[in-house]
Parts: sequence; C-alpha cells; structure tokens
Amino acid sequence: MTDSYKKDNDGKLTKNKRLIVFDGHSYFHRAYNVIIKNNSDLIDKEKNKLVTNLYLDMIDRVLDKIDHDEFIIIFDTNRRTLLKKLIYADYKANRPPPSDIQKQCENNLMDTLFNQNEYYSYYSKEGYEADQIIAGICLLAEQKNIVTIIATKDKDLCELLKYADVMIYDNHEFHGREYARKKFNVEPEQIGDYLSLVGDVSDNIPGVNKVGHKTASTLLNQFSTLENIYNNINEIKPKWKTLLENDKDKALLSKQLTDLTPSEELLIAIKSNLLYLN
Repeated sequence: MTDSYKKDNDGKLTKNKRLIVFDGHSYFHRAYNVIIKNNSDLIDKEKNKLVTNLYLDMIDRVLDKIDHDEFIIIFDTNRRTLLKKLIYADYKANRPPPSDIQKQCENNLMDTLFNQNEYYSYYSKEGYEADQIIAGICLLAEQKNIVTIIATKDKDLCELLKYADVMIYDNHEFHGREYARKKFNVEPEQIGDYLSLVGDVSDNIPGVNKVGHKTASTLLNQFSTLENIYNNINEIKPKWKTLLENDKDKALLSKQLTDLTPSEELLIAIKSNLLYLN
C-alpha cells in the first residue's frame, strides 16, 4: 500500500490521513463461526468470552499492521427496523433468526466494546445497515482527502472502490478498482446495477429471472446502467429483452435495495458522531 498526498495551504505536500473502517458484523461472524465450530463442548459463558477475545484480537491485528490516524467499527441495527423493509417487506426475510448462543455472544461483544469505548470506537444508526453507513463515511472521507481502508469480506462494498482513496482490506491484502472489475466484470460504479439484474440470494433481492452473471456484465458493458438498459430495450436480443420486460418491476425494486447512496439524514448523523469527517 502506497501513501497518498495532498497540498496544504502553503502548497507543501502532506500525507493524507488514513481511516480504517471495520465491517463489524463481518468480523463478528468470522470470530463466532471459528469458536462455535471448534468448541462445541464448552459452556455458553466460555463461548461468549472466546468469541469476544478472538474478535478483538482480529481487530487489533489489523490496527497493528496498518498505519492509520483513526478507526471505527460499524454495525448493522436490528433487521426488523431497516428502512429498506419499507421498500420491500421481504428484504433479508430468507435469513434465519440468530440462535440464542449467537445473540448471547453478540451482546457480550457489544457490552465489552461499550466498556472499552475509550479505545474501541464503534457506530451504528437505527434503520441503516453497515454498508450504507460505510458508504456515507467513504463519501465524507473523500471530501476531506482522507484515505479509507474498509476491512471486510462483503462483496457489496466493492462498489465503494469507485472512490479514488478507498481500498478494501481482506486476507492481508489491499484491493482497489481492479479487484471489483475481476470479481464482477463491471466497474465499481456498476455493481449496484449488476446486483439489480442478477439478484442477491443472501439478501433476498429478486433481480431478473434467468439473468446471470455473464448476461448482466455484457448488458452493463454495453449500456452502462440499468436505466439505460431499459431506455434501449429494443436494441437488446429478443431473449434477454423478454426476460427484462417481464421482470422490470423486480429489477427497479432491486436497484432501490442495492443503492448505497447515503441519505442527507445519514450524512448529518455521521458527521455529528465522527467529528474528523465534519
């Protein structure tokens, strides 16, 4: 990872600040799955402790490895309160509810973070998912010439690689725009449109029936956006045209669900809580 620089008021080059943003639940599930899989014989209290300890160790290892000025851990809020549920009631409805032991482990982690909040900074906002908050942070950080490093395994966040000073950190490696291109065969700016076409089973996003990865990337490489695909529907092969026309409402709904554009309300809330972005 190379440093990036900006000019100060005197025209001198200064190194840009670095902000590490942790996808909080992504790290929780990694820690939780490791402990539960390998320690089934332990009592719940011990599992809670081990999950929290592993979680914090994972966070600390990243902080030790990457030079940074600020860091923040971002969490989802209750799935039932998500604003996206107002758009589509079945959003993420296919996911099973967390088990009792998972809820215990998560509560123990949050209690620990709260008690150590002088060191572990974390943030969530009712109604919003972590990826929406992270998108808002990246936008505000870009405006402040702050380099943002997103520590996550979430494929949806590849869209944020559209920003020049955003990187994804995963498996001890830094990833930029090319990572998104290789993963989706489209530009980062097009990933929301791409997911609107292919759907996303993990989030219960419908997409367009029988439109797969190759078709979606081909269409987007030709027409750039979902809206432009429909504006030029008569130029599309008859087979694809029929599929797109049959599921137009689903595609447009899916676009709303995959959209990471932060609301003004969310941006104001972020700036109020993360003062280095104000």
